[in-house]
Amino acid sequence: MPTVKVPPLRSTRFGPPPTGWSGGWLRNWTVGGLWLATLTALGCVDRPRPDALKSDQIFQLNSNSMAPHLMGPCFRMQCRSCRATWDRSAESNPTAPPICPHCGSGDCLSGELRPGQSVKLSSIDAVDRLSCIIFGPMAGPLGSQSWTCKRVWGLPGESIQLRDGELWVNGSMFRKNMLQFLQVAIPVADLPGPGTLYWHRGRSEQSDSAWQSVQHLWATEASAASTEIVLQAGDELRWLYRQQWSSTGTEPALPSALVCQSVLDDYPINHGMPRNLVPVDDLLLTIGFASAEQETPSSNVASARVECLYRGHSYDVLCDFGSELTTEVAAGQAALWQAASRPQQVLKNPGQLMIGGWDGYAWARADSGEAFELPDRARPPDVTSFRIQALCGVIRIGSLQVHRDIYLRDNERDPSNGATPATVIGANQYYVLGDNLPASVDSRNGLGCIDRSQIIGQVQLPEPK
Repeated sequence: MPTVKVPPLRSTRFGPPPTGWSGGWLRNWTVGGLWLATLTALGCVDRPRPDALKSDQIFQLNSNSMAPHLMGPCFRMQCRSCRATWDRSAESNPTAPPICPHCGSGDCLSGELRPGQSVKLSSIDAVDRLSCIIFGPMAGPLGSQSWTCKRVWGLPGESIQLRDGELWVNGSMFRKNMLQFLQVAIPVADLPGPGTLYWHRGRSEQSDSAWQSVQHLWATEASAASTEIVLQAGDELRWLYRQQWSSTGTEPALPSALVCQSVLDDYPINHGMPRNLVPVDDLLLTIGFASAEQETPSSNVASARVECLYRGHSYDVLCDFGSELTTEVAAGQAALWQAASRPQQVLKNPGQLMIGGWDGYAWARADSGEAFELPDRARPPDVTSFRIQALCGVIRIGSLQVHRDIYLRDNERDPSNGATPATVIGANQYYVLGDNLPASVDSRNGLGCIDRSQIIGQVQLPEPK
């Protein structure tokens, strides 16, 4: 790898680039009065030709258009109330009052501005859908040049359309498999962490007021030190999301205790950027089981049922823990599921379970196995939510993560939820978008389709976890 000198971070956000550094410019393009930055190419003083760039060239991101997968300059924020931390883009509205995206508090602290992430260019033989490519150079002020990083969504010769947050290719909706979903998924909440606010434990026969958030449980129970959630037989854990911030910067009123709100197509990094927010019902839950204990010494099994409510349907997975199932326990569980008319998808001793729905299908995967599609049971329409129920024994959960699907929108204020006319991509051209669509200049709004000759390589992202 060649030696690369990284210039110091500028003290002024929109000043001229440091003398002698190629690509250090900020693009004069606004959305809602906000400036958007492009990618800064580092590594040499003279402006290099695209064919002179090495496959191990280092770039530094000067924009958050690819957040959260590739981060640009950010302020590290911390909430004094719930102690949660998050990143706030240097491109966000500096006059908007800080609001914690987890608890809604306005008592927040801002840290120093951190430089953007450095990424490594690698060679590329074939451009695939969802690849992150680097292309350019793009002309800038005073003769400067810059290279840009975006994700490929449309391939040569295709007719594509953004419709209600989804990509349609040649008249059919593009449906992502689990690996593709993980490539573009945006985090909503994790546990341990700010996700303690969104998970509540209780029993179905209890009143709403008897259910308690994990945050409250950890503050009152002795098990708090282990940061585990303990479910006894009959206990339930429910995902009860709360919309704590809005496009106007005001805190919305909270609903009753056991009502789950929709996740919005927002990301905390875009603080104060004006746009219409729309609900996203495509979510994925990742459960990390810590351990399980049998209910009695004579029983050698513990069981939990995990349910995903998605687009008016219920999807169930049964997780059994133990060396083997006794005849009595197995028969009892089968009878319980038959009485409830539920499909019997049984997983043995999973360490990790992923379950969720996107692009109209529900999926599950245990540990590193193959993902499988889930059958459904119809129920009244509702927002996407999750429920974990301990059927017998003691279930210990060490981690919970919820991710949402990316929402493809054409216009930040489009009331039609991103329905755009079809775009026919030319030969040897590609349709590209930034992952952080509200803060991205791409094929939708200025760049147009990118020619294959402009692509100089791709960015190797970490493998999805």
